[in-house]
Amino acid sequence: MEAESEEFSDMIVVDFIDAYKNLSIKIYTMMIWKQEYCDEASYFLRTNDDTIVNFTNLQSFITNNSENVEDLQIYGSIIRRPIPKRDMKNKWYVSTKEYSGQIYPDFCAGWSCLYTKPAVEAVLDQASSTNYLWLDDVLFGGILAQKGNVSRIHLQKLFMPHFKFKHYYNFICGSFGPVNFIAAHFHELDQFLKNNGEIDCNKT
Repeated sequence: MEAESEEFSDMIVVDFIDAYKNLSIKIYTMMIWKQEYCDEASYFLRTNDDTIVNFTNLQSFITNNSENVEDLQIYGSIIRRPIPKRDMKNKWYVSTKEYSGQIYPDFCAGWSCLYTKPAVEAVLDQASSTNYLWLDDVLFGGILAQKGNVSRIHLQKLFMPHFKFKHYYNFICGSFGPVNFIAAHFHELDQFLKNNGEIDCNKT
């Protein structure tokens, strides 16, 4: 990791434990870094390592969306009227002490969210006065966004939540139809890795 960082300068090193329940710290750190070192960037894309990003379409969207660049907006796959998980066996269990409400604000699913620069600023402005919640997408893409009057815009055709290996095959082999997604959440990444990312389009 040190060698990669030295060669490419593409790592941010922060002093906290890299654990699942510290994801909100990681996202906060990313946003702070963006503001301090890349403040001129008009957009901020957060994404997971199991997500495919189509950079051509991302650039096209940003270019064609220039009239909204100063708006308080988050684009992605928006989860509507989500209910907190109160079953302690659930992976996303949250106690009433952590979050007392019966429903979360609508939030952008964390696997990929595109923030305008003003949206990042508005979210960060609310962070210091808001209780910590380890569900990073709920916190940043929902609670802080709502407090900061940030609109969450649902674009499911551009942010595909259920992208499977067969979709990737069709995408690579040119039969996916209109290739207009910005980001796609890959649900069968293990199969992709098993094939070392190689696709034989002549295979029937």
